[in-house]
Amino acid sequence: MDVPDTWQEVVDLLPELQRFGMNFYSQLSGTTSFKGFVQTMPFIYQYGGSIYEDDVLASSLDDPNTIEAIKFMTDLYNIYSLPLEVGSFFNEFRYGNLPMGVGDFGMYIQLLNAAP
Repeated sequence: MDVPDTWQEVVDLLPELQRFGMNFYSQLSGTTSFKGFVQTMPFIYQYGGSIYEDDVLASSLDDPNTIEAIKFMTDLYNIYSLPLEVGSFFNEFRYGNLPMGVGDFGMYIQLLNAAP
């Protein structure tokens, strides 16, 4: 399998991973049921949405791009069956349950040195 560059490529990869009992890690799964700005803003920005209007005095959660991003985030779990919560991506990666995922530079260094 090639490393995906887009979310569409991830979505296309998921049936193959899930057929073998594996899945994909998204930073949304790294927290509990509350998903804060840190986890949701990358999706909203990738879809061209925003949280606030240009004058920053009102919310723009009704922006079609923001709504599309939130819909995609929920689809990842409702339609594509990503794991709802992952206690440790590092351990799941080592065990082979989550062989692919999105993480930060710290996660990259940890995987590079401790789970080659």
